[in-house]
Amino acid sequence: MAPVLTEAETITCSHQGTVVAKIHSRALVVAGAAVLTKADLQEARIDGCKPPPSVPPCASVLTIDDGVSGKLFRGGDDPVLLVNAKGTTNSGTWQAVGPGQTKLEAQ
Repeated sequence: MAPVLTEAETITCSHQGTVVAKIHSRALVVAGAAVLTKADLQEARIDGCKPPPSVPPCASVLTIDDGVSGKLFRGGDDPVLLVNAKGTTNSGTWQAVGPGQTKLEAQ
């Protein structure tokens, strides 16, 4: 079990840009923050990426490779993300930063 990822947690790219989730529903909320799902991060934009000079900046999330719940879904078919969620961007990787909330866990 791992804590679910909410909009209150910081999600960054490998160059310290901020992933901006596109929240599709507030049907599942923990401590006032929407729980993020796979759909919320698919193709999410990244703001403030500052890569080295020879590397293009991260612009959006491409893949979600880890930290997807297999048991908790929003709307029946949209899996909730866990605090260990991570994946790739168009120019690097992304991941959640920090311990996050501790009230709701999922597998």
